[in-house]
Amino acid sequence: MTIAMGLVANYPLALASGMGLNAPSLPARGGPEAPWPAAMGVIVLEGVVITVLVLTGFREAIMHAIPASLKRAIGAGIGLFILSSV
Repeated sequence: MTIAMGLVANYPLALASGMGLNAPSLPARGGPEAPWPAAMGVIVLEGVVITVLVLTGFREAIMHAIPASLKRAIGAGIGLFILSSV
């Protein structure tokens, strides 16, 4: 995906598609003792939802509706979440 992003979109950005779901999929499937196919189902479902949002243009409308200060705060919150899980 990173190569496609650079070659097709001409936008030099590294991508790690679906990696953000590693943490939320655990509680969504009931904890570490639940079967791994349940987590894979959550990830596939998220991919389908995101694809629909992108194809309809709704994702872009949402991104334009969020103020820049809130976007920065969300980025900082995600960074702190990652830091706390290390």
